[in-house]
Amino acid sequence: LLCAYPPRKPRSVRIEGVDQARRLAQETARALGADCLPLFRRAGSRGAEQKKLSAAERAQNAGAAYRLNPACADRVRERWVLLTDDVCTTGATLSALTELARSAGAAGVLWATVGQTAQREQM
Repeated sequence: LLCAYPPRKPRSVRIEGVDQARRLAQETARALGADCLPLFRRAGSRGAEQKKLSAAERAQNAGAAYRLNPACADRVRERWVLLTDDVCTTGATLSALTELARSAGAAGVLWATVGQTAQREQM
């Protein structure tokens, strides 16, 4: 089992002082005796904030926001990946990361979040 997480924008981490998804992944990995790797990288610092987008816009934005971390990608093949995040709103980010993990040969992908927002109408 390999724990991974969606990386936050560096600016957000500087402002808030924490990368909650990373911390969650690290603690989950420790509890399970699993590896925790920075499997994903942000594709760039540009892009709209997910919380301000509709579900369709979130899916498009998330698909372009992340890439596999080449330094870790070879450790995914034939392993299960547990993606952790603090909150799941539409699942767009976790779906995008799932596709990246599968493209690297993951045996399967599971999601674990602390919270989930209530369903909302399309914006």
